[in-house]
Amino acid sequence: MSGSAVNVAYDHADWLAAQKIARYVDLDKSQTAALRVHFERLHAWHRSHELPVYADLLDQAAERLTRPLRSEDIAWMMKNVNERRRIGAVQIANELAPLLITFSVEQRMQLADNLARDNARFTKTHLVPDRSKMLKERTEWLVGHVERWIGDLTPAQRARVNAVVVATPDFSAARVAERRRRQLRFVQLVEQLHDEQAMRLPLISLLATPHAKADESYRSAVVRYERELTRMVLDLDRTLSARQRAMAVSRLHRYAAQARALAAKRT
Repeated sequence: MSGSAVNVAYDHADWLAAQKIARYVDLDKSQTAALRVHFERLHAWHRSHELPVYADLLDQAAERLTRPLRSEDIAWMMKNVNERRRIGAVQIANELAPLLITFSVEQRMQLADNLARDNARFTKTHLVPDRSKMLKERTEWLVGHVERWIGDLTPAQRARVNAVVVATPDFSAARVAERRRRQLRFVQLVEQLHDEQAMRLPLISLLATPHAKADESYRSAVVRYERELTRMVLDLDRTLSARQRAMAVSRLHRYAAQARALAAKRT
């Protein structure tokens, strides 16, 4: 995505988020007006508080990447990702809880039905009966993400990415099962809690630590997948050409600059 496209998408993030919610629930006029206020407030907070932090973290990540990566660098990145998620979850829950408690019985049913349909589409896409086809599609997806950062992979690098998929063949099924569990938990919160204070804390928990109550099979699958990804990143790092490393460093600095420019912009 080009810089201008990123700017447009971010500047209209509140509208895009409202459109996404409208896919799941038909809001009445008062709810639509309230949603606009909540998202505008959330968007303003994110622009002024989070974007500057993102920019600093991206620049720090770029500096780390100028030299060979270590496992501590990956741990640093994951710690910061989880911290930003936790902080964001509090703000999102604070803005969404007042709206969610206004849902009628019909809207709650509509939400549950639309989430179920959405999940069915997700399952159809991610659980391909043909195992070899599923592994190939997962490899292409992961290769695509890596190449966005470092450019075209060599055959050896591509094989290393494929090794992650081969080592975690059950991850797609685990993701689908966990997705269903989280959706069910969210629907239960909306159905059972009709007080803003009562809604806020469990909603924060669901958003900040989405897999805290996942079953053991999913937690094991995630640990295995993250371990394999870490190994892959460190292995690939040792094979990067000067051009590939420079491309990744440049992209990180460019995203940091975009974040600062967006943070400085006032709408």
